[in-house]
Amino acid sequence: MTLPTEARPRSPQSPSYDTPSRLQGVLWASPFLLLVYGLGLWGYWQYRPPGSVPGEDGWDLAYYALQLFVLEFTATDGTPVPLVLKIARVVAPVILTGAVVTIIEIVRTTLLVRRLTRRGFALVVGDTAEARAVAEAKRRLSDKAVYEFATGDLVSPQALRAVGIRRADAVYALGDDREDVAANVATALAAVSARRARRTRILVHVTDPELVIGLRARRFMTEAGQLVEFFTMDEAAARAHVAQESFPAGEPPRILVAGAGAFGQAIVVEVARRWRDTPGRGEGRVEVVLVDASASAIAARLRERWVVVDRHCHLTPIDTTDPTAVLRDQPVIGRPHRAYICYEDEQVALRTALAAVPLWHGGPGSLVVRLSQLARHAEAFRTGGLLDDLEGRLVVANVADLGAPEVVRDRDIFWQLAEVVHERYLRNELAKGRQLGSTLALRPWAELRDDFRDNNYEQACHLAVKLRRIGATVAPRSDRNPPFALTDEEIEVLARLEHERWMANRRKHRWRYGPQRDDTRRIHPDLVPWEDLSEQSRQRDRDAVAAIPAEFGEVLAEFGLQIVRLAPTPASVPAQAVAPAG
Repeated sequence: MTLPTEARPRSPQSPSYDTPSRLQGVLWASPFLLLVYGLGLWGYWQYRPPGSVPGEDGWDLAYYALQLFVLEFTATDGTPVPLVLKIARVVAPVILTGAVVTIIEIVRTTLLVRRLTRRGFALVVGDTAEARAVAEAKRRLSDKAVYEFATGDLVSPQALRAVGIRRADAVYALGDDREDVAANVATALAAVSARRARRTRILVHVTDPELVIGLRARRFMTEAGQLVEFFTMDEAAARAHVAQESFPAGEPPRILVAGAGAFGQAIVVEVARRWRDTPGRGEGRVEVVLVDASASAIAARLRERWVVVDRHCHLTPIDTTDPTAVLRDQPVIGRPHRAYICYEDEQVALRTALAAVPLWHGGPGSLVVRLSQLARHAEAFRTGGLLDDLEGRLVVANVADLGAPEVVRDRDIFWQLAEVVHERYLRNELAKGRQLGSTLALRPWAELRDDFRDNNYEQACHLAVKLRRIGATVAPRSDRNPPFALTDEEIEVLARLEHERWMANRRKHRWRYGPQRDDTRRIHPDLVPWEDLSEQSRQRDRDAVAAIPAEFGEVLAEFGLQIVRLAPTPASVPAQAVAPAG
């Protein structure tokens, strides 16, 4: 929904929108109102001193001076009018009219904003192509109002309160973090401080793919209610682009990725996922030729960080600072099904694609060039446009336009973990011979009742609580980290903790105890303390906890994360375990 011009603020300080600053202006006018009133009172004292007219006293003069603000003064006899009274009778109506107009505008603007935002709205912060694309995608994909601001406008809680963040559904921080790495995080921190209890999603753009994984890990271990997500537009764009791709059936594709920046690395990960999820695929792995100045190091990091890449891709790195020469060498690069030119220097990317003749052998869309700042070049290569697109072979991947819809539709990691929790439950119950749909809980995720979904969601959010309880955490995935496993003692402790969480969630949704389970009436026999729980029910909690390393670990791996043990602090190391000095 496109907002009326008057409802689209330019900045929190803009006089066309900022109600607090306008009200402050009215307050600043108060001393002038008192000054003009004083001049009127002084002028009347000279013009008609108390007692000069029978029955009039000082209170009457005070009333006459007040009337100067709403009535025009007219002399009733030939007595000369003092200069101060002349000034007061002209200035008073002017000041009062300005104050009334300002107050009316404050009320009008406030009512307009409340009307437009009563169903929530989104704030998009940034002067970048990515910010503009997200704002446009948000308007196109939802009926929420969208407000756009410059990067530096919303970096304080006061500024965010001034634009009504307490009614906002989402804040997108999309400043250029290549110039100011702290700008987007500053907006996120201000939003968390200003929003109070409303569950406003805060999405923070980070261009560094390694940094975003580290931030996600630390975000995972904080309060789930914060709803802060870190994302990379290149990653979102790669996911959207690969989803549109079509690979040969039956055999794994061969692709070339020149430029292993954020987009190039994300392309490798998404192609691996696409091949993994392809029905009827063979046992072979996707052949990936990776061309970059640091291709070998990046290939090793991709295999280490992403399980899906390690299992489903064969990476051939080529370390070179002269991509054009390599891409002209047919024996080295072979005949890739797709060639992705992804250099961060967009002029290098475009120049490389236009000179790499051996890559022009494929069909339509076989040569993909990543562009962001130079994305306008895409129009020149349209069919029938200014430049030839090699008969449809050359495609420009516009990072902002591709990634924006993915960012707007993105769900947080806890909902994805919640689906895994439910899928594990269905798998276990169906393995016992139970029928899908036989109870309200034994249904696909899309058909679950809200209280069952919420229970799974809270179980996913509670994972961080369980990990902290046993001295574990979430970190970027690495083969150098030891595998994570739970001891029997930890399983017993966490099973009790899980039961307590489950009971709290059920009571929140007004379930109550009863000897026979009835999902329709929200009755459950396990709504009792752990000590009174049957052994069969206790074992069910133990099984759920014991599945954490495998099942939750599998989903965390999709984000490049894993569960690790925290190193013990010096205070927690037994004295006998410390080697004596010398």
